[in-house]
Amino acid sequence: MKKPSNPTASAKWSSFHRAHTGTAKSKEFATINRFIARYRLARSFQGLHLEDYSEKVTNGYNGIFHVYLAFSAFECLLNGIKLTGFDMNWDKTEHNHQFISASLANQIRLNTQLLNLLIENIDAKQLISKITDFQKSQSSNVAPIVKGIRNLVAHGELSSTGAVAGSQKHTKALHELATLVLDDSDKIFTEFVCKISS
Repeated sequence: MKKPSNPTASAKWSSFHRAHTGTAKSKEFATINRFIARYRLARSFQGLHLEDYSEKVTNGYNGIFHVYLAFSAFECLLNGIKLTGFDMNWDKTEHNHQFISASLANQIRLNTQLLNLLIENIDAKQLISKITDFQKSQSSNVAPIVKGIRNLVAHGELSSTGAVAGSQKHTKALHELATLVLDDSDKIFTEFVCKISS
């Protein structure tokens, strides 16, 4: 069954937001609405339509852009929660949140071309260290890979061939990575909406 495009708690959020329109917080709440739009875009993403590109290259770009869109929504959510000033009693940031999946981590470790490309092209030494540790360990936390892909896509350093090395299984793993980020975003958003509206 296809997952709905909107976050689970979006209807409850809409009711809460309508009740607070025109209040001192309504401007801060706009970032949460941007999260919903970005989440919906990433969840609905079916791929790019590219002219004069092979199917293999197009599929590779689809995978890396899907991860990029998903993490963009995640960043927007955490920023929006922070801007509301609502105390969630946790210290989640885009820097310390862990995306956990043992099977996905193992699949990504097999994509040595992607891991090496991330390590060679990222400027942030701390992120490089985390990706190197991920590559050498049995960690189930794929957050460093998500962040690395986001950084290289945003800065124009990552190509589809570098990301997937022509493999359908590597492209599939990228889409699964995007889904993991979106699923975590949905859980965090639901928790936030339940707490702020109670």
